[in-house]
Amino acid sequence: MKENYLDFGGLKDDKKLDWFIFYFIIPLFLIIVYIMVYLHPELERVLILQTSNPTWISIYLSNFVHTDLWHHLGGNLLNYFILIYLILFFRTDKKKFYINMALFFTVLPVLCSLSTIYLASAPPPSFGVLWQFLGFSGIVSGLAGYLLYSVYRYIREKWEILNIHFIFSILAFNLLIITFTYKWFWMSVFIFLFCLVALYLAKNGLTMTISKIIDKWNKIKQKNAKVKIYKLMIFLFTVYFLFGSTVGLFPVNAKGINILAHYAGYCFGALVPLIFVDGGMLVLKKLLDSDKR
Repeated sequence: MKENYLDFGGLKDDKKLDWFIFYFIIPLFLIIVYIMVYLHPELERVLILQTSNPTWISIYLSNFVHTDLWHHLGGNLLNYFILIYLILFFRTDKKKFYINMALFFTVLPVLCSLSTIYLASAPPPSFGVLWQFLGFSGIVSGLAGYLLYSVYRYIREKWEILNIHFIFSILAFNLLIITFTYKWFWMSVFIFLFCLVALYLAKNGLTMTISKIIDKWNKIKQKNAKVKIYKLMIFLFTVYFLFGSTVGLFPVNAKGINILAHYAGYCFGALVPLIFVDGGMLVLKKLLDSDKR
């Protein structure tokens, strides 16, 4: 049987519904909101979060509003498209995926907006003053964190290596870059120590993972050019979003960008699926098993 290079991934299932929801419905919704605000500027007062006068409508919907087409909406959509593709590639559990996505599009927008309201009341030397909040970037940051979780689950379930310390070591490494970038000294010291401990605990799994990647690549080199290019692109984009995306998601001296919302979104994406969804389903399974006895 001829091998389809597009089938490589965590689940070789029918992704038509996924493509429809995440590559059509959500982008279409963002574009419709942009057009509505463009044609009716008075909607900005209703949809964009004003930190001095927040409403529940603006707290939620401000995360889907853009006033610039190419740079703001276009940039967010580009990162979103790549991240969703990688997340679907590494997906190992469809049910958990949809539970997590439901949280991403209901709870996370509220968290991003609340962080903005907090940011506006914080002393200017710490964060700066931010009077309004809009944009999809908080959710995109969350998806970058969720990619870390997805890669962890994929390697653990498909390759049967890595422990929970892997996700904390990569998360701590990225948070360390962010805190150094923004010169949050005391937070940097704490996260640096946490990073060292997590890396030490994850060292065996990381070594085995690197060895597995090298072994996989040696096997891929024997395949056709399409497979090699496809797998190489998956690898490079994954490495970028696991390690390098923090530079783009947390720019320095970018006026009007809520860095705290990005920070909260990234942590939410990496930890909530691990702690609450995985943990909650494990507890529920044990309770159901105990009832059967």
